[in-house]
Amino acid sequence: MARNNFLTDKFTTLGGLAAVAYGSSLSFGTVADQIKRRSITKSLDSQLPSNVLLDFLGTETVLIEIFESVFQREYDKSGPFTDFIDIHSSVKDFSYLCSKEFFKVLNRESTYNVSTSQNIRDSIQNSLSVERKNNELEIDVEALVDLIIVELRGLDSIGQDIEKIIALTSNNPNTKISSVVPDTTVSLNASADIEKDHNGVERNYGTVRPRDYFAGLGYRKEGDSIKKAVMQGYVGYPLFSLLGESLLNPDSYDNLSSTDTNVSVLSELDTNSGIPADERKIYNLNLARIDLGN
Repeated sequence: MARNNFLTDKFTTLGGLAAVAYGSSLSFGTVADQIKRRSITKSLDSQLPSNVLLDFLGTETVLIEIFESVFQREYDKSGPFTDFIDIHSSVKDFSYLCSKEFFKVLNRESTYNVSTSQNIRDSIQNSLSVERKNNELEIDVEALVDLIIVELRGLDSIGQDIEKIIALTSNNPNTKISSVVPDTTVSLNASADIEKDHNGVERNYGTVRPRDYFAGLGYRKEGDSIKKAVMQGYVGYPLFSLLGESLLNPDSYDNLSSTDTNVSVLSELDTNSGIPADERKIYNLNLARIDLGN
């Protein structure tokens, strides 16, 4: 199929690119799927960004200990940060909170080229907003960010590459709602009529129209669309957290059975989906979004 190339900048959106390439911003899903197929980090993109980083770190404890080391030294200086900790939290609790926020920031980042420093800054500021009751305490967040970067770079094995690793996680197009990689060339099919999305699922069964989505419909109910989408391998993020395991087991799935946690939902799907028992395989399908019509 013929392809056309489009140069992007920091203002380029999926809808804008679709409008230029296909004459309609509603073709943004087609553009997004093509970008996902040709992503330079495709082998990592099926993972949550936080899980990619966790696989390199080995455990979340590593990051918690880095926050705690920096925060303890800052606490010992008896400055504004000391007052904040004494009034509102503890070094241990605040370190744990910042670590959790850091992974959340990685996962919800919707723009490209976000630096490690910005991710750390956001995690600290978010944590401060959760804990702080007294806004008069002037905490030097930038100094904390710089100290944490130094600690990260000192990690064994991956320290010198930690910022590159985080940059790879931020390249994930699955976490980008509307933005496109800036300052690059995007190659798109000449026609917007692409029958399958980047997961190989037919659009008629695996996606909803924008109008239906904004009306609150989370899953297309037409005919046996649920059955066809599931049997084609509708996927989300892997159920397991470690990258190595997911790469070694790309076809992993969860069988639907009455022994699973969501017994009532699964029982309904078992009964109503019409999927033969030996074909009832789902790879992280979000059952909560399925409207079974009951």
